Amino acid sequence: MIERLENNFKTHAYLSIGLLSSLTLLALHFSFPIPFLIFLFFICYELLIFGMYFFRYKGSYRNKLYSPLLVNHKLYGYGYINNFDSKSYNKLLFDKYLFKSNRISEDLTKNIKDRIDITINNGFRGEKIKNNAIKIFCCGGSTTACDGCDDDETWPYYLGKKIAKDNHNFQVINAGTQGWYSYQDLLKIKNEIVSHSPKVIILHQGWNEEFEFSSQGLGRDWSPRKARDYIAANVTYTNKKQSSAINRLISIFLIKRFYYFFYKFKNNMSFTNPDRWNVLKSRKYLDAWFDVLSDIIEIANEQNILLFMIDPPCLVDSEDSKMNRKIYLENSRLDRWFANYQSISSQKISYFLSKVKLFIPVINTKDSFRNFIGLDRLRYFIDEIHLSPKGNEALSDSIYVFLKQDQNFQAILRGDDNFKKIDVDNFKLIKNNAISNSLKVDKLIDINIENILSMKNKAKNMIPKDRYTTF
Repeated sequence: MIERLENNFKTHAYLSIGLLSSLTLLALHFSFPIPFLIFLFFICYELLIFGMYFFRYKGSYRNKLYSPLLVNHKLYGYGYINNFDSKSYNKLLFDKYLFKSNRISEDLTKNIKDRIDITINNGFRGEKIKNNAIKIFCCGGSTTACDGCDDDETWPYYLGKKIAKDNHNFQVINAGTQGWYSYQDLLKIKNEIVSHSPKVIILHQGWNEEFEFSSQGLGRDWSPRKARDYIAANVTYTNKKQSSAINRLISIFLIKRFYYFFYKFKNNMSFTNPDRWNVLKSRKYLDAWFDVLSDIIEIANEQNILLFMIDPPCLVDSEDSKMNRKIYLENSRLDRWFANYQSISSQKISYFLSKVKLFIPVINTKDSFRNFIGLDRLRYFIDEIHLSPKGNEALSDSIYVFLKQDQNFQAILRGDDNFKKIDVDNFKLIKNNAISNSLKVDKLIDINIENILSMKNKAKNMIPKDRYTTF
């Protein structure tokens, strides 16, 4: 019954009609006024839904609806709860990124056993920040937080182990948070990370810039530099604040979640919707990303922080052979259109970063993953962009090799941080070039739109059932 409530609007309709009919008969008998009847209906309906959830999940019922790990935050919109340990948390969890398997048990003992080992200390993943350590902060979304991986299987953890061999006084901190985009990174850097006197910040950004834009009505409802609360960013995909008390009513929350996902989000975000593809032609979200980077550069210059960025790997690539693409489609949740969109989005990110790297060193981890092809490549990913523990280790290898060859980073290892600052004024001059698509990307977008339009009614409304590109 719970599954039908969450995935079938007719179930709500049938329950509502049945309950309203019963209450109407009661109202006629006792001559209740209509306003009181409506009020009574909402109260009874909420109690009915609450009863179903509580009967099934007991004290864990709220976790089936709201994440206990990602909570609203007055500055960042939402973020990690301050302190959390998945193995000692004594209620059921249902967030898929907290498990390695898609099957989530409702038996508490098995639920705890199957969870990844994730600890949050003061809003950061992993061990506590050491006061006297030389700190490297890794910022980004779920590809930095590392979905479905234990604390000791994330790429920041592996990177920290490698750097520790060169200098034991270094600490690499995982500052990634599921669903975050660059503006939230900027807020955390400015309001929190700088207080820890970091020497290095590594930015793993790109995927969520497009998702933040497209998920809000394909950009129609989007506005730059907005940190939305958890429900707005991850449930209703709306611009407006959703942290009001009414969203704590289970019945209202379920209906809103169903409506926004199935009738708004799914239709807009389908990879067979030509308008979704036109998002990749927009300069708006790259414009906003570029401005955020400008602000991060200014902070880095003021605080004497060395900046790096990552050009991230993706399961599919626009240069895939037909054989390799077939393997990826048959062994992932990707279909033809999803794979095309993801590979072109990846190429768009790379083009942007190819311009940025004139000022901010960009670690091209995507190239280092080109050696992994076919069935072997699948072992490095858990989906189209999130890496497996093996993939995270490979990513950390690529980053470490780059840092070993970077003179400024090597100087910091030696205790000398007198490196040349980034010229932010000249950086801003490359903006128009950086936020424009390459001719190749625009051509690929047009080809896919033409192919989709030629299919007309044969095209499926393709979108994964699960949230994608972030978690």
